[in-house]
Amino acid sequence: MWFIEPNLAFELESVDEATATIAVEFFLEAAPPGTDGREVGITLALPIEELGRAAAEWERDIAPFPPR
Repeated sequence: MWFIEPNLAFELESVDEATATIAVEFFLEAAPPGTDGREVGITLALPIEELGRAAAEWERDIAPFPPR
């Protein structure tokens, strides 16, 4: 998944009934200090149940705003 912001990328690496593993890549100025703009990434193992709760909270948070 790529965004308009080209300095940040997400990739779903794997998913099972309990966990989603997501790679997050940071490029250029989005990379941490001291990396000289090199690509830096982290991998997150996130519980599916928590992702569902986060998605529901996100939907509630953006509900007051008009769709784009």
